Amino acid sequence: MNTLQGLFDRLLGIAHYQAALRHKAHQVFCTPTLNLIPLEKPACWRRPARIQRSRNS
Repeated sequence: MNTLQGLFDRLLGIAHYQAALRHKAHQVFCTPTLNLIPLEKPACWRRPARIQRSRNS
């Protein structure tokens, strides 16, 4: 009976391990980590102006 219980515990442990791996894979591959919406705007519009025009009158 102890042998059967030991095998069941090992099987259950493997199932938990596989579920944890599946959860981690889902986090890595299914969830976008970057917000790519700002990149839809051209780069020249995203950059701040380097040259400021000043009037010296």
